[in-house]
Amino acid sequence: MKNKNSILPLFLAFFIALVLVIPAATYSKEYNGQDKIISEIQNEAVDEYIRTNPEAAKDRLEAYAVKIADGVYIADVAQVKKNDGTPVAGTSVKNLATYKIRIDASIHDRVFGPASIQEKLLALETRHLQFSNDESFNLSANRLSFDIIGELTANGPDASTKYDNMLNFIKSRKLPGASAYAGLVKNLRDKLKYDLTASQQKEKPAEVIELIKGCFEKTEGLYKSINAMAFSGPVSKNSGSNVGPGSPDSIKPYVEFLKNQNTPPLDYVMGLFEKYDIVILCERFHTETTQYDMLLDIVGDKRFIEKVGIVFTEVGSVTIRDKMNKFLTEKNLDDGQIEKQALDIYRNLTWFPIWEKPNFLEFIKKVHKLNRKISGDKRIAIYPCDMSVDWDTMTPEKYEAFNSTLEKRDEFMARNVIDTLKKLEKSGAKRKKALVIMNYRHAFNDQFKYPNGQPADNTGRYIFEAFPGKVANVMINSVALLPGTTDQQTVDAPIQNGKWDAAFKAAGNKNAGFNFDGSPFGSDAFDYFSFYPHPYRYQNIFTGYIFYKPLEEHIQMMGINGLLDDGYDSIIEKRCVNSGYKPEEAAAYIDQFKKDGVKTFKYEKLADYKKLIEQWLK
Repeated sequence: MKNKNSILPLFLAFFIALVLVIPAATYSKEYNGQDKIISEIQNEAVDEYIRTNPEAAKDRLEAYAVKIADGVYIADVAQVKKNDGTPVAGTSVKNLATYKIRIDASIHDRVFGPASIQEKLLALETRHLQFSNDESFNLSANRLSFDIIGELTANGPDASTKYDNMLNFIKSRKLPGASAYAGLVKNLRDKLKYDLTASQQKEKPAEVIELIKGCFEKTEGLYKSINAMAFSGPVSKNSGSNVGPGSPDSIKPYVEFLKNQNTPPLDYVMGLFEKYDIVILCERFHTETTQYDMLLDIVGDKRFIEKVGIVFTEVGSVTIRDKMNKFLTEKNLDDGQIEKQALDIYRNLTWFPIWEKPNFLEFIKKVHKLNRKISGDKRIAIYPCDMSVDWDTMTPEKYEAFNSTLEKRDEFMARNVIDTLKKLEKSGAKRKKALVIMNYRHAFNDQFKYPNGQPADNTGRYIFEAFPGKVANVMINSVALLPGTTDQQTVDAPIQNGKWDAAFKAAGNKNAGFNFDGSPFGSDAFDYFSFYPHPYRYQNIFTGYIFYKPLEEHIQMMGINGLLDDGYDSIIEKRCVNSGYKPEEAAAYIDQFKKDGVKTFKYEKLADYKKLIEQWLK
């Protein structure tokens, strides 16, 4: 789900946090022009690393460069073998990991250095496909878009021609490389649109306005074509995204199955807790609000309070755990104090400079009020799990160092869940079960693997491994993400091209929960994740499924009243600068945030969803 108006979409991202591993060798035939760029980047990184680490073996690094070119991800560094087949020593593994960072830095220099626009774009594409976590990729895409717009609006020599050449080059790319440019093109489109607002036009000469109008129309057209390509583009024949139009007969087994599913979501989750100690719920987009109504029903249920009582969340840094649980257990706060303390938590919630999704804010306020009615040892505890951050002492250098640790984020979150539960068990606490709320791939189990066969770096995987036989994970009905998705915008479609939603509609859109195993839904290809070919079915990755409200009733919200009051507009602006943005970019973001206020919206492509769903019902 996209935010249409944000100047800095990264900070308004839906934080799906896709760390995708796409083996470049699979697509090498489409990248003839990229080989030279990759080779140069690798050579530069080798030379730089040898200069600063003279003890490193150049042949080892060059061998690893080839592996990186073939799509080896940093998580697989430990699998690198010597020529005789024996594992590489731990110190050498560290060297190789450092070398990967050097390569990433080399790409960054290429994107922002004196290279031609084609070289910049190819380097960006390389970063997208192979080398970097999604946060540094999005940062590069954002910064590059501002540089391009700056050159265009300066109306220098051949600015229009250069811009057309750039758009034509992007048009020439094929999947999956084309998806690298979706966020960049969206940024360009949004910034050009902003430059055409009345207030901005006053500051520009007439010839520049006409130039921007022309570029906006071309960029808007390219953005739509990239989305269309990703929406219908080639995916694995096993991935499920290419499920074709059906008929009432083709969904009949699904409808018949649903007619016998009478377990409400609340009872389904509580039933899982009878068998499992940990239940992981796979959250929809972070902006979606109705799912939190269901979550509140779960945590407020007497059975949950008696037997579980513990909630772990992806949203929120471990840094605010103490403050969170102090707030949740305070007895005598009036409404004004509740609002003030909840806002204080939210202003420092995460390692993003700002978290503008109001659903979690309302959730913790309602849990606070719920806890007032519960005795001390039965109160609900919420443990945020995300990366530690200290905004009070943050500098650009510290944030850059922090950003380099994000590739360990999933393991960090899982470790916080695992260690906290083991600590509770040792303490003799009566309640040792937990609800874990994770978004998208973070909730996948330990069966999901990368194309090279290595276990995927997902939070759910680590939890499943730590507590074998004691964990269930449940997908909440949502939409499937398609190639082209970034943290800045999504390319999405109904699950199984609308087949599932059509079946639920034919059965009356009844809220329900059920296990995938033994259901027609479970045997369908796992098109919830279709960024590279895989053999998985839904029953391989999730224990069960919850249908809670049809897609047209899902509500997205962004913006929080009062979040930037009390001088926090300047504090958040400083955080943006510390996070790598130019002062003028940060100021523009704060200004836009204030103008946007609180926004409520639905899926942008809801009309298209409905058409896909109806084709199964004709």
